[in-house]
Amino acid sequence: MSELSSDNRGDVLIVDDTLSNLRLLSIILTSNGYHVMEAKDGASALAEARSHPPDMILLDIRMPGMDGYEVCQQLKADESTCDIPVIFVSALDEQTEKVQGFAVGGVDYITKPFQVKEVLARLETHLTLRRLQRLREAQNTQLQQEIADRIRAEQALQAAKEVLEARVKERTAELAAANLSLNTELQERKRGEAEREQLLVQVRKQAQQVREIMNTVPEGVVLLDTDGQIILANPVAQGHLLAMANASVGDRLTHLGEQKISELLTTPTKGLWHEIQNDSRTYEVIARPMTEEAEAQRWVMVMREVTKEREIQRRMQQQDRLAAVGQMAAGIAHDFNNILAVILLYAEMVVNLPDLNQRVRERMLIIAQQCRRASELIQQILDFSRKSVLERQPMDLLPFLKEQVKMLERTLPENIKITLDADPDQYIVEADPTRMQQAILNLAVNARDAMPDGGNLLIRASSIKGGTGFHCVTCGQVTDGDWICIAVQDSGMGILQKDLAYIFEPFYTTKEPGKGTGLGLAQVYGIAKSHDGHVNVNSSFGEGSTFAIYLPAIPSQRPKFPSTEPFMLVRGAGETLLVVEDEMATRQALKDGLTLINYHVIAAMNGVQALSYLDEHPLEVKLVLSDVVMPEMGGIELLRAVRGQGSQIPVILMTGHPLQEEISGLQDLGLTAWIQKPPRLKHLSHVIAQALK
Repeated sequence: MSELSSDNRGDVLIVDDTLSNLRLLSIILTSNGYHVMEAKDGASALAEARSHPPDMILLDIRMPGMDGYEVCQQLKADESTCDIPVIFVSALDEQTEKVQGFAVGGVDYITKPFQVKEVLARLETHLTLRRLQRLREAQNTQLQQEIADRIRAEQALQAAKEVLEARVKERTAELAAANLSLNTELQERKRGEAEREQLLVQVRKQAQQVREIMNTVPEGVVLLDTDGQIILANPVAQGHLLAMANASVGDRLTHLGEQKISELLTTPTKGLWHEIQNDSRTYEVIARPMTEEAEAQRWVMVMREVTKEREIQRRMQQQDRLAAVGQMAAGIAHDFNNILAVILLYAEMVVNLPDLNQRVRERMLIIAQQCRRASELIQQILDFSRKSVLERQPMDLLPFLKEQVKMLERTLPENIKITLDADPDQYIVEADPTRMQQAILNLAVNARDAMPDGGNLLIRASSIKGGTGFHCVTCGQVTDGDWICIAVQDSGMGILQKDLAYIFEPFYTTKEPGKGTGLGLAQVYGIAKSHDGHVNVNSSFGEGSTFAIYLPAIPSQRPKFPSTEPFMLVRGAGETLLVVEDEMATRQALKDGLTLINYHVIAAMNGVQALSYLDEHPLEVKLVLSDVVMPEMGGIELLRAVRGQGSQIPVILMTGHPLQEEISGLQDLGLTAWIQKPPRLKHLSHVIAQALK
């Protein structure tokens, strides 16, 4: 172990074949006061460790040639490097990989991607343990040397005394010389006692240094005797001991939290650290024996609180889980939209047949109605996955919420009292009124189900100005800026703590079978996120719940209102339309529907076929109706190609995904219009008629 200067916290050898990882760790450790040595492979790492032994080695596992396990084995087999602690740093998170790392001699295992604080904390902990062990060994060596010197001095004195007595008996004449020799020995003895006193002063000074180190490390350090009595504890450990065991220095430690101390003095089944839950806090504990020849075995225990780290990990895992489920749900919803488009278009075509039997017409209307209900469920999935098509516009939430309260008063049971709380002000946001109405309705229905015997439902609107931050329950961010908050509060049964982490996930519900799809709150989450917003929830079982949606506030301006959907079919005049759709059933349904309303339809399965037909019949086609996502060439690429050829033919895109981010660029390219899948025949007829004017 190298001698540390005042500005060097230790020499660390980083071994990683990936240059970016090597540089990142080097920058982190150098900026925190460590002297860093680098090696890109196992051979150079062994050479560096033997020529310049470091205080600690951070070792990657997967490297070409010699992997991290073999490097660690060779280090432990070499007498000059066997005492250097090795911490594995790897993206491998399997239990077998960790077990193998500990088997070859590693002292810790850090999984990539890592937290900077975690790396620094673990590094400092193991460096501190090693320094304490080295210091203890040095003290033992010094004390043993002192004892040996004392014994030698005593033996020399005894020998001198025996020689003196012999000479007195043999020759009285040599008494003066013997006295002189005795005085010399006495002076040497006094000098030895003075040296011993000086050595004791040095030992006390070193002990003080050890105490200062213990008082400055960020982890709690505890020294236990063989019976579990607390001999020593630094300030951090004293706080942890009070929290987990209501114990202090001098007490006999029997447990930490719910775990017995005997369990904590063994190696855990997974990893190096024992995890302890105490109330709402999480701790990690590791214990190592101190080997002492003349005394009973003692234990050094290191403990740290990791509540915040666990909460961050939980939120990151929740975000990853929501993103993965959302991606899968969006793909499923896209496929279902294509299926629904075929059923709905054919149902609407049949309904509009002039000679249709009334009973058949009624059945077809039921089919169309059920398709629309299925489409609403798909819309919920798309809202959650943030893949829904939005028509965002400036809107004042106060008159909007007043209308929602009136609607809810007509919809919810009479034993639920609904109150709107909002200061007279403008609450302007850029949002899709339809999606916001859906979010408010979902929260109100959720509140209704939480109050089966009635209660109070409070809807509150408020403004949050720049300096006041709020906490998002899903992403964990504390967000500043100007926000508008819509809060829905009920006096119902509340939510159990164990359920709070999952309530925004799709298909998760605590309701009885048949009383909920588990999509309501997931849809609220998706709507908020698709509006660049956040969600929050406060709830305790038996005390009601408050759900809040935060939307970015925008400067006051005149709100816009959505146009109403047309009610009548608009028939064509025999114009030729080019329909581009890769799904055969959807393509045929569009062709049949448009043919029904008097258009001549040419069908293509992708943009390449469409371009080929346009090249061969440049004047025949009057309008292009194209899907966006297709193999070989999609709708947006087709639009660019058509405009690149100088053609100004109207182009309408059909999509099940939002185009907000691309819409300005598409309008610059000359996009005529776009419609959402599954298309309604009435709406489609109006959009086409408008584009052909």
